[in-house]
Amino acid sequence: MPGEDTFQRAVTWQNGEIHDLGMFPHATTGYDDVEATNINDQGLIIGFAGCHCSLPAQAWSLSNGVVTVLPTLGGRGAEAWGVNASGQIVGAADTTTVGVTHATLWQNGAVSDLGALPSGGFSEAVSINASGVAVGFSTLIAGGALGDRHAVIFQGGTVTDLTPTLPSFNDAVAEGINVHGVIVGARSGRAFIWQNGVGTDLNTLIPSGSGVTLTSASGINDSGQIVGIAIPTTGARNAVAFLLTPQ
Repeated sequence: MPGEDTFQRAVTWQNGEIHDLGMFPHATTGYDDVEATNINDQGLIIGFAGCHCSLPAQAWSLSNGVVTVLPTLGGRGAEAWGVNASGQIVGAADTTTVGVTHATLWQNGAVSDLGALPSGGFSEAVSINASGVAVGFSTLIAGGALGDRHAVIFQGGTVTDLTPTLPSFNDAVAEGINVHGVIVGARSGRAFIWQNGVGTDLNTLIPSGSGVTLTSASGINDSGQIVGIAIPTTGARNAVAFLLTPQ
């Protein structure tokens, strides 16, 4: 509404209370969209600041009240998406080549390029487990973010395609990985799970007649519980959250 503050601020919720993290004061930096994307067991918070302007996105971390702007890969902007208990942070950053963004690892003050698929020019890491294995997606077209997105693993300097047979004009992304290396995400509009490199539609693992179609899985914990988004098969068909607990 006119006159209301339309800036988005990063916040935390604890003991039923909301706390403004107060990063990137809008009056001095121009950033009007500040998002906290993840937090680890030690309370390290990560996120990024953006704006509806020409300023590049800035990845940041917050620890003990101190904000650190995370470096890029030589380009203009960066975003941070995942963090593990060791403080390893993953996301994406612009490289020295204009228009090329790669999955990125920040660790102990250093920044590393996690690479992309052999012919790909755009990649992003979304989650990282306790062993330092990261997952996300990469395109197959050199330069920019255009083209189909394939779910991938970033490990030991290698990018592994989890969806090499993905049909054209479809997308896939790996969104979560647990300590056992079990990965969840989405492929062609369906929630997926990958174990030992084999992908399975999660809809085939729930009872028939459940009344929902699982469209994406966004996270998995070390106990194997999975959360994500589903669409009811009847009624209003508004998106709902789901929790799957293995039997």
